[in-house]
Amino acid sequence: MTEIKQFAKAFIAAQAQMGNATKDSDNPFFKSKYADLNSVREACLPALNANGIAVLQPIIQIDGKNFVKTLLLHESGESMESLTEIVYSKQNDAQAQGSGITYARRYGLQSLVNIGAEDDDGNKASQPKTDKQKLANIANEMAPEISKMKVDERARKDLEKTPEQRKAAAVKVCNGYKAKIDASTSAEEIEFYFDDPEVSAIMKSLEERQSELYKDLMDYKDGRIQILQTNINN
Repeated sequence: MTEIKQFAKAFIAAQAQMGNATKDSDNPFFKSKYADLNSVREACLPALNANGIAVLQPIIQIDGKNFVKTLLLHESGESMESLTEIVYSKQNDAQAQGSGITYARRYGLQSLVNIGAEDDDGNKASQPKTDKQKLANIANEMAPEISKMKVDERARKDLEKTPEQRKAAAVKVCNGYKAKIDASTSAEEIEFYFDDPEVSAIMKSLEERQSELYKDLMDYKDGRIQILQTNINN
């Protein structure tokens, strides 16, 4: 095992100086806030740098897959690293790839240095049980996101079944995304939804296993975006 005695001592000192990342970016789809990459960096970089630790995040490829390597490099030469796979919804799309890289950088760094995010809803949930209305409001606000996560998880499991079952499940998934596309009121809303890492993971699996349905869905999405952009221009 590689010696990391000096790194460990410096990292312990740095971690004692770190706080949580601030949720100051808006997620228009879920109407919530989240801690973006800059917030995570601001929460940990000053403490790391002050203790002789630099952060590097190069992109590497392993077995045909792209990863962000998060490397904590101590001035002694000792280091610690982790890998986060880059996922995105559409091949050869710079915006989608950029979103996937940013997501991987954010969660790779946040996980490796072990910091959380300030959670106003979490703070509210820790209040006395007498405040039932506030707790109910929190549950209502979180319900759409929780429901979406359950749907995505079911879709992932469905795609693992027999060929006939996978095809039927894939059609159902595509119809659901088409309904979401139809309900969107702007091209930006559609792009933001498909750039979501959970959706990107589903799209990646769909492209690999049901390429015709995937292409049909992407054409449907692009067509809807073109219509919305044309309406704005007119």
